[in-house]
Amino acid sequence: MPVVRLYVTEGCNLKCLSCSYRLPMPGELTFDEIKDLAVTLGSFGLKHIVYSGGEPLLRRDFREICEVFSGLKVKQTLLTNGLLLAKRAEELKNVFNEIIISIDGADAETHNCLRGVNSFDLILEGIQKALSLRITEQISIRTVLQKQNFRQL
Repeated sequence: MPVVRLYVTEGCNLKCLSCSYRLPMPGELTFDEIKDLAVTLGSFGLKHIVYSGGEPLLRRDFREICEVFSGLKVKQTLLTNGLLLAKRAEELKNVFNEIIISIDGADAETHNCLRGVNSFDLILEGIQKALSLRITEQISIRTVLQKQNFRQL
């Protein structure tokens, strides 16, 4: 089991047209359950953990979750909408090999329309802070191509 995508929450702070994640699900994994899962995944030969969700940065214990997997010496990737990146950048330093941020438009109008929240400028601010703090080796952007944005590609 070389790569695992771990949905740490289904809660999200955006209202994307293409997604139904909004609130954390009842019964989501606790920190202790994630620790136990990490041990099991490590025994299966885990090489790379990809954090996803909803929005992983909504979990208050996200740094602690990352530390558990750091102990396994695996590659760590964060898939994020980037809205909380500026706020949490300091605590994320030297955790991830890569951060992948979702931006769904070449401009604020398109992105914000598709994401349902005025988030474009805050996400760019988070990217700038992450770059200035050098919190990771690589920052990538991903886009969900849709009727409203494909011409901007």
